[in-house]
Amino acid sequence: MKKVQLIALMTLALSSCSDSSSSRTPRSLPVPGGIAPVAGFPSQVTMTVSSRNTARTLSLLSVDQSTGELGLLPGFPLDVGAPVGDAETLAVDAFNRRVYLASNINGMIAGSNIDLAGRATPIAGSPFASEGAAPTVLSLGANRDVLYVGYENENFISLLSVNPTTGVVGAPISPPLVINGNFIETMKQLGDLLYVFCRNTSNILCLRIEPNGTLTTLPVNVSLPSRPDFADFIGNRLYVSTAGSELEGFDLDPSTGDLTRIQGSPWVFPRLDRYELIRAHPSGDFIAVGAEDPANVGLIAVDSVDGSLSLVNVLGLTPNVGGPEGIFWEPSGRFLYVNDHIGEGIFVFELVNGRLQPAATPRYRLPGGQIDMDISAMTVTPP
Repeated sequence: MKKVQLIALMTLALSSCSDSSSSRTPRSLPVPGGIAPVAGFPSQVTMTVSSRNTARTLSLLSVDQSTGELGLLPGFPLDVGAPVGDAETLAVDAFNRRVYLASNINGMIAGSNIDLAGRATPIAGSPFASEGAAPTVLSLGANRDVLYVGYENENFISLLSVNPTTGVVGAPISPPLVINGNFIETMKQLGDLLYVFCRNTSNILCLRIEPNGTLTTLPVNVSLPSRPDFADFIGNRLYVSTAGSELEGFDLDPSTGDLTRIQGSPWVFPRLDRYELIRAHPSGDFIAVGAEDPANVGLIAVDSVDGSLSLVNVLGLTPNVGGPEGIFWEPSGRFLYVNDHIGEGIFVFELVNGRLQPAATPRYRLPGGQIDMDISAMTVTPP
């Protein structure tokens, strides 16, 4: 039996994928949504993708580990009961087999359970109310019993209780943590540290996650030249993409949260303008980055000694349609999945001899305008 992976996708779509000097026409794929349904198989990994236009659907996709190809599992797309809007991040609880996403349209948080057969059903009571009008950023605590919620136009973080048995999102465990007029673009956890990236003030803050799940503000406040868009860790280093076309790198102190700029940071690379997403390779040797203008994906090499960055190669998405909103490496690091922010499709790239190239099937079309993806270890065996 061929070994495959599973991907949980929230409505997403992509467009043709090309190198700088040539383009490839995506293979015609069966319906529904341009992805062929697949028969039952054991799968170890799920990918979750949120949508903008078809605002209520969740889909699970298979991933063939040998080719990177995708297949739609039976029973999807699924209505999750709340418009998604412009969700920036998802929260996936692989241990309890749950997925949460927020809506900046109606202030709600939708939750779904995934059973052993790969079927998704809404958590009882979902969608759940948040404390603000436009939640877009979610982060689950290490014990999976607190959901940290950031807002794109409100200057606080909610700390909502989560029942670890049922997955129900309940009352706050403490009052919202006000963060001094900063709106939140994204949040990233490293151990008991929660880094907060602020959209309107272009700075990075750091919070300590206490044993009871509450948050304490640390004296960390780093200014960036422009708004941070996304971030990822490689060991005790933090890399940040910005809307101003810079890549920032920091050495971090896990005991204090302090950040020290790596020599040479920020880096600016040709043909990678207005960064959106970045994602570290599982090996820590590379970072994949998405740029909006033009819509390109780049592979950046990371020096393991000093943390400095150098450009490897750049590949283009469909011109002038907007940059990637979701980027994720398949867990082995062989395949990279990318979606743009207007719903043109899912692009698939392969890492070959240290460079990115289009995969054998370089693009899949799905209904809707997909925003974000997440990959987690979640075993399913469809019937």
